[in-house]
Amino acid sequence: MARKRLKPEDIINKVETHYDSTEPLRSRMESDYSLYRLDPYDAGDGFQSYTSNEPSTYADKIISFLSSSEMVARIPQLSEDKEKRENNSKKERFFLGALRHADERLAKQMKPSLKAQLSWFISLRGWFAGRALIMKDKDEKSFIDITPWDPMHTYWSAGADGLQWACYKVKKSKEQIESE
Repeated sequence: MARKRLKPEDIINKVETHYDSTEPLRSRMESDYSLYRLDPYDAGDGFQSYTSNEPSTYADKIISFLSSSEMVARIPQLSEDKEKRENNSKKERFFLGALRHADERLAKQMKPSLKAQLSWFISLRGWFAGRALIMKDKDEKSFIDITPWDPMHTYWSAGADGLQWACYKVKKSKEQIESE
């Protein structure tokens, strides 16, 4: 069955609808982030105000635990067949190699590692989102592109068969878009 091509206006409407339906979640993310940034707390007239660094230090501790933890890839070995076990081991090595390649690519873009970004998003936004693709460059050389997305600027729709569409909304200059 052929898929209907969406017009840019349709995409904008879908993103705005999702934004409206998730506004309370995004407001909560902003208020949690203001605790992390140590924005001054105002208890109101007639009360003394005190801004605690406890939320910030607690979040930093969780981020540190997550980003310094060892990443393990494990495919259950349910078969006694040696060839199947070797194939599963190759899959695990491919996955770890893909993550290492993604980190090298992010480092070239002067961005934090995949694990560091995901640790931050999980701790301060409550969840994470991203894009993982195997792509080819101009010279037909394959590369892995794993890009974490800030949940604050991620929009999506899910249907009976899972994710229908996802959008990451960012501002970019004309030069940035042309270089990509």
